[in-house]
Amino acid sequence: MSMWLSAANTYASAGRGLVAAETKRTQNAVAQDMTRQAMAFWFPWSAEAAKPKPRARRRMKRS
Repeated sequence: MSMWLSAANTYASAGRGLVAAETKRTQNAVAQDMTRQAMAFWFPWSAEAAKPKPRARRRMKRS
């Protein structure tokens, strides 16, 4: 019985860790989105400057 409970506890701990990591990622994403929306509302002129610049396209070398 002890071995069975140890195995169950191991799997439960792994699942708990996965859920905690996903919760943290979700909370960070929500906080960043709320911050972005608040800044866009209160400082609409700075919203244009906050946009990431598009990456330059690389040209393929022709041989």
